[in-house]
Amino acid sequence: MSLLPPLSLHLSIALGATSQLPYPLAYDEIGSYLFGSTLPDVHIISRATRWSTHFSDLNQEPADDGIAQFKQNYPELSSNASLDKTTRALVAGYFSHLITDKVWIQDIYRPIFGAGSTLAADPLSNIMDRALQYELDKRVRDNHPLIYHLSSLLSQVPLKSGFAFLDSNYIQQWHEFVMTAMAREPSWSNFPNYARRYLLPYGKVSQAEMDTFLADLTHKLEWILHHVTEERLAAFIQKATDLSVKAAREYLN
Repeated sequence: MSLLPPLSLHLSIALGATSQLPYPLAYDEIGSYLFGSTLPDVHIISRATRWSTHFSDLNQEPADDGIAQFKQNYPELSSNASLDKTTRALVAGYFSHLITDKVWIQDIYRPIFGAGSTLAADPLSNIMDRALQYELDKRVRDNHPLIYHLSSLLSQVPLKSGFAFLDSNYIQQWHEFVMTAMAREPSWSNFPNYARRYLLPYGKVSQAEMDTFLADLTHKLEWILHHVTEERLAAFIQKATDLSVKAAREYLN
């Protein structure tokens, strides 16, 4: 199954959502919203299961964003009435991540790379999915003013304890992880290590198949972008943004 959208893409979508809310968030609230949009992926460093932070099964049909399960598991966070502003913003950002993952699964991964797609039988479909995500990640990172703005906002997040759905020790560690990740320069020279780390250990692709793909990476990426289309990618980003705005309005109002 797909490794879901990278942190920079989640942050970019979340930032777009904050600009469309009916009232402006304070500076530290925006930072908390952005940080919240990365938090479901804390399982990467905490050794928790993906389900324990995303509240949904990647193989579920139809795709579920996990928000209802989140609210059921943490009723004290399901209503913002008794929460401080930065915690409310963090939870709303958390929802943006869950929503974006769902939209990627149902609008990009499954119809383009998953079972039933034209590429379903292609052993390289999973590495194609990773390459597409890497390209989207690089596009965000290549926008240096945007990365600087995101990093500045994230640096203002009040890293207090008391986030009931996460161990406070991991809040600090994850914040450092995100800040370090945002500081890395984007380069396709890093893609082979990225792909090997996330595909080979899980048997998603053989070493020979990966070597074949990497040997012709430029042309393979051009083919993927032509196959998926820029219009479909733009529609994914717009839909994820719109649904994030809707969820934030419902939760914050």
